[in-house]
Amino acid sequence: MFKLYAGKITSFLIENKEIEQEDYEIYKYGFEVLIAFILNIAIVLIIGLLFNKVFYSIVFLVCYCPIRQFVGGYHANNYIKCLLVFTFIFILTINTSSRVNSNIYTLMIFIISTLSYIGIFILAPLEHRNNPLTLSEIKKYKNISRILTGIVYILTLIFANIDSFKEISAYTCSSLFWINIMLCLGTIKSSLSKGN
Repeated sequence: MFKLYAGKITSFLIENKEIEQEDYEIYKYGFEVLIAFILNIAIVLIIGLLFNKVFYSIVFLVCYCPIRQFVGGYHANNYIKCLLVFTFIFILTINTSSRVNSNIYTLMIFIISTLSYIGIFILAPLEHRNNPLTLSEIKKYKNISRILTGIVYILTLIFANIDSFKEISAYTCSSLFWINIMLCLGTIKSSLSKGN
């Protein structure tokens, strides 16, 4: 589906002389990624709407998407699996983030966000075999990912200690947690593929 629509958009642009025929594959891939991204965002917002958590959905996306762009990590083999994994992650996030009134909540947020921050700090960026990075890109992505992760980490700790912001901290913490999980899974997958 993604490839079909991306191909149609690209062909339309070629027919209208907006892009050159030799750039077909580049634009087609770019549109595939864009369509998948838009669909992921739309599904998260729809889930947020269904659970009456639109604001928190936006908080999660604002924290998750920019960092994930620079850290890399595990990627599903196709767009449908990617969509299903991201949907599962977000439903799990909503389910766990609404239980913020326990006595150990602040301690849990501190532990989870600190471990996630350390994991991202050490592992990022993790390049994908289909998108190798130059040494300058690795350095740039490492710096950007550390800055963005640091900002989200600090905000998470601040929000966790303010009663009216505790639920927000659950979503910011979840974004760090899932990014760290994707990095760990990506590292394992990369190690296994190199071993074969």
